[in-house]
Amino acid sequence: MTRPEAVKKLHAMYGQKGYAEVGARISSQDDRDAKLARLRELRAEKDAIDQWIKDELAKLPWYVEAVARRRAIYLEIQKGDHLPYYKFTIGLNKEWCREIIGYGDTWEQAFAMADKRKAGHL
Repeated sequence: MTRPEAVKKLHAMYGQKGYAEVGARISSQDDRDAKLARLRELRAEKDAIDQWIKDELAKLPWYVEAVARRRAIYLEIQKGDHLPYYKFTIGLNKEWCREIIGYGDTWEQAFAMADKRKAGHL
């Protein structure tokens, strides 16, 4: 199959969003297997070093206390009780998210903020 034929088939299957890529060199299965084996060795060595570092740090009381305090702070932040809350919010629906463009304690405040954003003042 030629590249144009491959691209035509790809677009027929997935539309214009599909893309085809040709690598710079040819590799063999043996080459890929050797590289994958080396990658596994490197990852195992990295994991062993990471575990050693974790074990050594766990012996230090000040480090254990700092990690525990950081975890407590993280959990408090995740609760979200410290965040400001406004009853009225307006925004735009995007494809995969919402963009908040105004908020306030009244609809008027929310729309005033949206107007300021539209005018470029926020």
